[in-house]
Amino acid sequence: MWRKFFIGFSALACLFSLAAAVSLSSNTMISPWMPFSIAIIVAIASSFPFWKFWRRLTGTSGCMPNSLCHIIVVAIMLPAVFYILNYTCIDTSSIHPEKCIVIKKFYKTRHRTKRVSRHSYTKGEPYNEYYMEVLFENGLSKDLLIDRKSYTRLKSGTEICLPVAEGLFNIPVIRHYGSVITSDEKDS
Repeated sequence: MWRKFFIGFSALACLFSLAAAVSLSSNTMISPWMPFSIAIIVAIASSFPFWKFWRRLTGTSGCMPNSLCHIIVVAIMLPAVFYILNYTCIDTSSIHPEKCIVIKKFYKTRHRTKRVSRHSYTKGEPYNEYYMEVLFENGLSKDLLIDRKSYTRLKSGTEICLPVAEGLFNIPVIRHYGSVITSDEKDS
């Protein structure tokens, strides 16, 4: 009974951790492959000494299934912990405007779900999500979600300033970019 509970809890924790890591990676000024590749290397290296701790959860005493379980869970949890700590523990005194250029702006059409009956859902009405692709001075490119007002106001090639702060691990984090400040508005 408790084993099924911990398997379900571990699966949910991995799912939420993966969602947190993916969503916070768009606001962190580091290429996403770096934290994930480091986490995979650490997970593989730590699976040899720690595979025995997974025997109760998996119900087997074999090295291979326990090591695989350890690698999957640790490779998902480590980037999530990294991104969450870096994003939440920022140095508020280090917030400064970072200049970047809008390379392009685009939108994606999504659809809401519509409940038809008790157990069936269908595609509902469409709505748009607006994005801008920005290029920072260090060469990093990011796709950022913006509001419709900023989408209609911005043009490709416009130089904008985004608030950036130093995270816990000294990796810059983009903070509150919903209202974008162009360089022309900042000077006036």
